[in-house]
Amino acid sequence: MASSELCLFVVAVFTFSGFVYPSEPPIASVANGTDEKLGVRLRDGTTPENGRVEVFKHGVWGTVCDDRWDMVDGAVVCRQLGYSAAIRVVKNGHYGSVSNDVPILMDDVTCTGSESRIQECTHTNQKKTNCGHNEDAGVVCLPSTNTTVNETVRLVEGDTDNAGRVEVFYAGEWGTICDDNWDKKEATVVCRQLGFPGVILSTTASAFGPGRGTIWMDNVACTGIETRIEDCQFPGWGMNNCGHSEDAGVICSKTLPSYHRFVVVCMLVTV
Repeated sequence: MASSELCLFVVAVFTFSGFVYPSEPPIASVANGTDEKLGVRLRDGTTPENGRVEVFKHGVWGTVCDDRWDMVDGAVVCRQLGYSAAIRVVKNGHYGSVSNDVPILMDDVTCTGSESRIQECTHTNQKKTNCGHNEDAGVVCLPSTNTTVNETVRLVEGDTDNAGRVEVFYAGEWGTICDDNWDKKEATVVCRQLGFPGVILSTTASAFGPGRGTIWMDNVACTGIETRIEDCQFPGWGMNNCGHSEDAGVICSKTLPSYHRFVVVCMLVTV
């Protein structure tokens, strides 16, 4: 009797779904004795410069709701903590949840940018908030000028941390990118630089609102393999023929695409 391998018409299909890209896994930050004097602290970030914003009011620590939370508010927090600027603000409880026993002390925060403390900004107090901790606000601050700065790109004015107007940091100033020649290759580089695994959409025509200040880059041409948007070809810093109505933006992907693995099942049979 001979033995032979027979492959049955049975196929096992394994589906591997995308996963949330762990670009900023929450870890506990360390409290220090100056927190209460400063009146603000960042919690559960990956470095001391980022985290959930918590404020000290009426003798207790509490969070800030992300209603109306924007870069101007984030900049006040960063300056209050001694950092030079805000890189980006985050919403929707990005840095993890806290106990319901922790109060939400500020809502609808509206700063002008000239305040020295976040508590000085116009806001709704604890008793009038309509938020839950899934709306806790956060911020990523730019380290002091005597610290090596690794982040030179940020997303601004998006509803989530993976979407927004693209801004780059050059010569001590944040500025925008003109949308001339802006497509998925350039957006891919920006998303990769920010730690996201892919891109959903490149946006043009100030889809996330017009920026302010200098338009630093125009006619950006990437191959798609660059690690930083600054590594792509462009005419030169500040050289452009654009207005802020042409500011470029991106929507980055937080997940890897699903794929399927097909396995043909074979068995050894005797005939």
